[in-house]
Amino acid sequence: RSSYLPLLLEDVAENPNNDRNVYYCARELFFYGRYEEATEMFKRHITMPESVWPPERAWSMRYLAIMNPDQAEHWLMRACAEYPTGAEVWADLAKHYHLKHNWLGMYYSARRALECQLYKGLYLTEPDAYGWWPRDLAALSAYNLGFYKEALKYGQEAVDLNPTDERIKQNLLFYKKALARVSVVIPTKSNISGLTTLISVLMRSEGVSRVIVVGDGFETRDMLQSIPDSVVKTYVPRGAGIQAMWNAGVKLANQGDHVLFINDDVTIDKTTVSGLIDALADDERIGLVCPKYAGESFVDIITHTTCRGKYDGTGGMAGFCMMLAADLVSEWKFDERLKWWYGDDDLVNWVNLKKNRLCVISARARCIHAHSQTITNDPPEHFAELVYIDKQIYEGKWNA
Repeated sequence: RSSYLPLLLEDVAENPNNDRNVYYCARELFFYGRYEEATEMFKRHITMPESVWPPERAWSMRYLAIMNPDQAEHWLMRACAEYPTGAEVWADLAKHYHLKHNWLGMYYSARRALECQLYKGLYLTEPDAYGWWPRDLAALSAYNLGFYKEALKYGQEAVDLNPTDERIKQNLLFYKKALARVSVVIPTKSNISGLTTLISVLMRSEGVSRVIVVGDGFETRDMLQSIPDSVVKTYVPRGAGIQAMWNAGVKLANQGDHVLFINDDVTIDKTTVSGLIDALADDERIGLVCPKYAGESFVDIITHTTCRGKYDGTGGMAGFCMMLAADLVSEWKFDERLKWWYGDDDLVNWVNLKKNRLCVISARARCIHAHSQTITNDPPEHFAELVYIDKQIYEGKWNA
């Protein structure tokens, strides 16, 4: 290649009207880092009457943008005007706007790049500009504009076209998490202190779109008067059971949300909900996730197939705090033949055995459970008998 430049310099001196060789000469000067001379040669190329082919004229402007960063927007906009059907120039403009944090300009330019059709056989063509690259740029700008659905769409397309790029794979996780919203369902009866504390944390938690409190009996209305108006309140007949309370809450959840079922005797912090969201975003195989609630292990993720033994620190899914993935919410309904027990086991079995999804405990989220405070202090009538009946129904249903 070292022989190209002298020959090209000689040719453009002898044949000053050969626009193609002027372009080639300017490009070689650029490759050798002789930017001042290259700038003059590229400018000469685009002012020649013989220079009429839009792609090469646009490429000259792209090089001018690289060598003259203060004028980059000027040259890139001229390149787009010169060759509006070339994805390369629009992607360059989007990249420039990315550096300037001009998200709207970046989004527009990336979308224009996506409208361009690939012309096979054109020697200047850069295939990535017609594939993953503008999709990555569109996703990044959409995310920064708050267009999370668009960010997820373009981000997924970018990953599909470039599955080995770790950066865009990590970006896709951010888009999923940004789009994720959670409706929270809290059954309650008499633990107003625990309930108000829990709601206070949830209202300050990232990702929570709606909090729904389900009262066990219309008698709880007076107690719930102190709950903020922004919290949705509903009621089931007293003694209808926690399955009925969960179902009543799900009916009021925002469409498309994950749903977090949490008891009023559970203590969380502001990171608990986002930690559960992260777990679901990181692995689409996960259908149900609980926070770490016992033991010191920080291993993430631990898979479980049961709720048994959940208070001894050895693990097991926990009905007092569990988040169901959004895509499963519309398909699931708690079995209201079960009143107070085994509804969480029922859900775990359904997620595992019917939907072939994972049920996990994630150390990214933490909670503390007060060991069924309401059941201990204010249990339903004939509670032991009800639990026995629940067990018979559950075991008959799953041949346990």
